[in-house]
Amino acid sequence: MIDLLRFKKALIYQYENCIAYRKICTAAHFSLDAPLEDLSSVPFIVNSLFKRSLMLFPELICVPKERIYVWTFSSSTNGDPSIIGRTLRDIRLRNRGYVQMRKQVIKRADISLLFFPPPRFLRKHRSILFNRPLEPFLASLISSRAFYLSNKENTFLLLNPNNKAVTFDKEQAIRQLERAESTGSTIILGGSVIFTYLFLGWLKKKKIRFQLGNKGFISTGAGGWDGKKGNFNLGEEIDKEEYVELAHQVLGIPIDHILDGYGTTEFPFMFYGRYSPEFKDFLYHTPPHAHVIIRRKDDLRPADIGERGFIELLTSEVDGYPGAAILTDDTALLVSDGKDPIFTNIRRASTSFKAGCAAFI
Repeated sequence: MIDLLRFKKALIYQYENCIAYRKICTAAHFSLDAPLEDLSSVPFIVNSLFKRSLMLFPELICVPKERIYVWTFSSSTNGDPSIIGRTLRDIRLRNRGYVQMRKQVIKRADISLLFFPPPRFLRKHRSILFNRPLEPFLASLISSRAFYLSNKENTFLLLNPNNKAVTFDKEQAIRQLERAESTGSTIILGGSVIFTYLFLGWLKKKKIRFQLGNKGFISTGAGGWDGKKGNFNLGEEIDKEEYVELAHQVLGIPIDHILDGYGTTEFPFMFYGRYSPEFKDFLYHTPPHAHVIIRRKDDLRPADIGERGFIELLTSEVDGYPGAAILTDDTALLVSDGKDPIFTNIRRASTSFKAGCAAFI
């Protein structure tokens, strides 16, 4: 749930420190002098404005460029990533937010198996922008020990990229799963849903089964259900019902221990999702210090329960860039509204907001 007083302070901060956001407010005839009662009335920034091709991202900051700690860019299947200028406080907020998402379900893990590559591989793509590092969004995230739920010795990054392909360390994963099963340790598998799915399928093919029970968890996040992530293309969508049943059978864990997270490069927090047999999909819940609005496609007014629309993400926790209200090009079905809305069935929309919103700036 979002605190309205803190959220209004964040909006005032953006308005005073980001000329681009001030222009958007002026074009929308929005005043911060009146009490803030309707979150849907707040002018938003469309996430596509951060795309590299538009070259607007240098103006979408709230601090001098010298205060930017790192410029982060998103994975992108179309070759046009978003670029976000983040301060050190932004990085800490984001890392803490991702941990909070997982800790809403699991306090701590004894062992973490993560389908991520090592930070050094991601930082091979690092360059310099305005005298500050420009690196993948994921690099600084997985470099932070605060991001993990287990200690360093019991955290294993399983992806091994090279120039030809990406493999994962199946032998290490099996050793740690056997260890968790025999000792009753709490173990979490996380990271990319694509590689998690491939690993589960491999276990099934090899007829390898575990009985982790209530000590086992899966927590993936940040997309990939369409089979695409960055430059990787599985060639097919991942059926969520099939995926959940596969994880349940192969690992022997309860269905409500199979989690997913929704997040974007432009937003500091992740929305955790529990699988719903009724919807045959994950139901995504709002984290602390955040709010979500589902906006209808035709007029961008707030959707009613049961309607599909664009996902808008709101937070009071902003610093280096104007991220208090971000309209994404993802769509979802609104399941419940109120203080803590719940949504499901996330899809990437084909609609582009670039031209219209760029005109504001």
